Amino acid sequence: MPHVPTLILGIENSNPDKGPGGFHGGVALAQRDAEGLRPIAMERLAPASERDDDVMSAIARLFARAGRSPTELGEIAVSVGPGGFTGLRIACVTAKALAEVTGSRCVGVPTTAALRCRFGARGRWVCVLLAWKHETVWCARFDPGGASAGSACVKFGEIFEGLPPGAPAAVIADPRLAGVLRERGVIAEGTVVESPRFDALAVIEAGEGLAPTDPLALVPIYPREPEAVTKWRVLHPEGRGDGGTER
Repeated sequence: MPHVPTLILGIENSNPDKGPGGFHGGVALAQRDAEGLRPIAMERLAPASERDDDVMSAIARLFARAGRSPTELGEIAVSVGPGGFTGLRIACVTAKALAEVTGSRCVGVPTTAALRCRFGARGRWVCVLLAWKHETVWCARFDPGGASAGSACVKFGEIFEGLPPGAPAAVIADPRLAGVLRERGVIAEGTVVESPRFDALAVIEAGEGLAPTDPLALVPIYPREPEAVTKWRVLHPEGRGDGGTER
C-alpha cells in the first residue's frame, strides 16, 4: 500500500518572550511521506497585545504562504509546556478547535522534548530546565541518545540527581537561570550550557512517534500548583470554608 502523505501543523506558543531576540513563538507546516519529514514553511507570531494574540492569524498567513488549506491537515503537534499560562492555553485551545473541525490527529508535545531536538552537542546527558520559580525548576532529563529519562519539578540541588556519576552533562536553560545556577555551584565547570530555541518545526519533529491525544483531553503541563490554589489553601485550612466557618 502506498504511503499517504500527511500534512502536519506545529504550534509553539509556550514561552513567547523567552527566545533569542525576544522571539515570540511560531507555527510551521511539514509533510510526512515515504521519504520522511519535509519542512514546508514557518511563520513567526507577532507580540501579543492585552486584547488579542496572533496564533490563528499566523496560521492563516502560514497556509497562504504555503499555498495549502487547513482542510488538508492530517495532524497537529502543539507544544504543551511547561511555559506561560496564557500562551499554553491559547495554543491548546487552538489545536483542539482545528483538530475537531478538520478531523486531524492531535499530538501534545512536551516543550522540553522540542528543545532537546535543537540541542547542538551530542553524546551527553541533557537537563532541560523551564519554569523556574524561587528555588525550584521543571527539569526534564534526556539520555545521550535523546530518550526521555523522566521529568519533574525539582529543587536546584536535585537537577543532576539520577545521572550516571561522571557522565558528560549539558543544560538547556535561559541565561538568567544559568547564571544563578553557576553562582550557586550547581552547574560545574565543563558543563555545556545552551539557551533554549523555541521552534515550531522542532515541535513537529519531537511529536514523531508520540501517541495522538483526544483533543478534549489535551491540556498544558503545569510545573506546580497554581499560585491562586496555594493561597486558597493557606487562607482556608482543611475543614474550613469561607470566613473560617466550620463545614
